[in-house]
Amino acid sequence: KFDIAKPFADRPKEGVLSTSADLLPLASHLFETGPPSEDAIELARVVDRGIRSANTLDLNSFYIEAEKVLALYIDLYVLDHDGNLIDASSLAAMSALLACRMPKIEEGKIIRGQYSGKLPLKEKVVTCTFGKSGDRTFLDPYLDEEKGMDCSMTFATTSKHVCAGQKGGWGAFSEKELLSLADISLEKGEWLRSLLPE
Repeated sequence: KFDIAKPFADRPKEGVLSTSADLLPLASHLFETGPPSEDAIELARVVDRGIRSANTLDLNSFYIEAEKVLALYIDLYVLDHDGNLIDASSLAAMSALLACRMPKIEEGKIIRGQYSGKLPLKEKVVTCTFGKSGDRTFLDPYLDEEKGMDCSMTFATTSKHVCAGQKGGWGAFSEKELLSLADISLEKGEWLRSLLPE
C-alpha cells in the first residue's frame, strides 16, 4: 500500500520502503499474538534486503515535493506455516509489487482509487533458502527439516546476479559450499521468476 511520508533526513529526495511480517496464530501453534517476534522481524528484513539490494525500485521516483515522498508498505501475513517462509514471502512480495499501481498525486496528496500507471520495476527478485544438517544440504526446507537443521543460507537473486545473502543458525558453510549454493540459486531463481506475472 502507498501513503505520504516525510523522507529520512539523510535522503531528502528518496521515498520510503517498509516491509513488515505478521506470523498469525492461525498459521501455526508456534505463533502467538502480540508484538512482532524475532522470527517475524527477521523474515521482513530478509525479504526487504533482497528487494533493496537489487535496486529493483527507484525510490527517487517517489519524491513529491520538499519534505514529502511516497511510502510503499509491504505487509506480509503468514496464513499457513509448513517451512521456508522466506522464499514464500519473497515470492508473495514480488508478485504484489508486479501487480502494484502507482497512485495518482495531486497537490501533494494521494487521490485514492486513481492511478498513474504500474509501479516501475527494474528486476524480479527471488530468494532460495537452503538448510544444512550434518554434511547434507537441501533446498527449500519444510518445517520438519527446519526443526532439525544446523543452519540455513538464503540467497536473493536477480536474473543477472546474487544481490543479498542471509545465514541463520549456529552451523557453518564452507566457501566451496557457498559458491555452489549461489550457482544453484541463480539457476533455480530463473524458474521461480518464470512463475511470476509479467
